[in-house]
Amino acid sequence: MLALPSLELARAQRHKKPLLSCRTNSLQIAAAALQAATVERAPILITLDATLPTTLPHIALLSGILELGRDAKVQVAVEVVVPTSREAASWWIDHGVLAVTLHGTADAIKRTLKHVQLEALAHGAEVGIEPTDITTLRAMEALVGKHDANYIRLAPREKLSEMHEYCKAVEVPVIAGGMHISAKKSRDLITAGCVGLTLSTELNEAFTAGIRTALRSRSECDPSRYLGYGATAVRELVKAHYAYFHTS
Repeated sequence: MLALPSLELARAQRHKKPLLSCRTNSLQIAAAALQAATVERAPILITLDATLPTTLPHIALLSGILELGRDAKVQVAVEVVVPTSREAASWWIDHGVLAVTLHGTADAIKRTLKHVQLEALAHGAEVGIEPTDITTLRAMEALVGKHDANYIRLAPREKLSEMHEYCKAVEVPVIAGGMHISAKKSRDLITAGCVGLTLSTELNEAFTAGIRTALRSRSECDPSRYLGYGATAVRELVKAHYAYFHTS
């Protein structure tokens, strides 16, 4: 069933179990991640990145992901990361997405966020931000303090203490991403105050590795079979992260 990201992030904060965000522009990877979440009976955030090209139109991917979410037996939040422009955000909100995340510079976000928030509110949607040029705590406080959003996406800082200060400085949930998240790094980010953790490149690597394994057999030529190996690898990766969250 579909849910708003802010509700799932709030639930994650209460239960001290981070919300897992799977950032992908592949419907097969999204479906495999959702299958793993269903097995684990855990909520999931599926993130479509409209700032990157895809083999299918983004709107077709969104339609497929929303259909998967409606039929799911777990809470599924769906988010679309868009370039920071009022027109781009409005287009996605008009097409039924419940959460858009503005990806761009802090100045562009400041100019755009208020207008997008008003439109999102009218549609029962939410707005997150993903600033690309925040390098100091003061800049973070200036951006989020005056222009509140439902959540913020941040690349992990080099020092754990710095990440803790960033999370402490904002009053909205922080979703960490933009890097390979090991078990130790996950623990550190959760300790620092992050409410959500993102898998992105890891999903692509697992999917590709699964396909490579299948193609070692020269007799394997059915795409539905070797793509299935990739989906299995994604499911195992996501399940492993959930298992770690439940025991950490």
